[in-house]
Amino acid sequence: MTNARKRQLEHQRAKREAERKAAVRRRQLRSSAIGIVLIAAAALLFFVGLPKLRSHESATASSPSPTATKTSPKPTVDPTPTSFVTPGAASKLVACGAKAPAISPKPQFPYAPPAGVDASKTYDVTFDTSCGSFTVRLLPKEAPQAVSSFLFLVRQGFYDGLTFHRITQEGIFVIQGGDPTGAGAGGPGYQFEDEVPKDRTYKAGVLAMANAGPDTNGSQFFVIAKDSTLAPSYTIFGEVTSGLDVVQKIQALPINGGGSDGAPDKTVYVNKATVK
Repeated sequence: MTNARKRQLEHQRAKREAERKAAVRRRQLRSSAIGIVLIAAAALLFFVGLPKLRSHESATASSPSPTATKTSPKPTVDPTPTSFVTPGAASKLVACGAKAPAISPKPQFPYAPPAGVDASKTYDVTFDTSCGSFTVRLLPKEAPQAVSSFLFLVRQGFYDGLTFHRITQEGIFVIQGGDPTGAGAGGPGYQFEDEVPKDRTYKAGVLAMANAGPDTNGSQFFVIAKDSTLAPSYTIFGEVTSGLDVVQKIQALPINGGGSDGAPDKTVYVNKATVK
């Protein structure tokens, strides 16, 4: 092969290699351009869609939750318990020399018993406590729902073994009990509406329902040891007929940790509550 022919073939090979490399570069440039376009499109969609997502999240976070109803169905028969609450741990110190009774778990009911108490009858409930006994006469004409609920719970033995978890020695002068947890926030599993008195005052000996706001009555009650200036926001459903001195003795006990409002420093129990 002549030198001229060799140079010709070499020139052709060089030309083909240059064309091949140029084609590769063109393909690479097209791929890069497509990639850039895709990335730009994705970024555009992300930044356009992001404000909508954040708006949705913000609206979800700020929307209020539904308000729970306080209305319970009114049964034609006494409710049956759905669960039980174990009373809170009691102090080993017991006021007035009594021995602390065993405390059994307390039933929880799905709704309040009907306000079907016979208003023509007299109902007296005696509390035998570790500081002595006192008796209250209930007021079925003035507070039929509260009296019906209270009688129902007494007959269930709900109050037996529970404590007076709070006493106050300034302002309202009360002893408060009826909480199966012993912490001040428990109840029988249901709530019922207020029957606030129009003419009665919160004088010494008054028995009334404790509550956590309008229409939140349950099992907690208080007895006033001295005339009080409470606002008319509590259902009065009875009054002490004997043993007011026992109520006053409990109310005068030292308060755990000092102060004028709190748990007594020695636990006071309801040994037994009975209906006459």
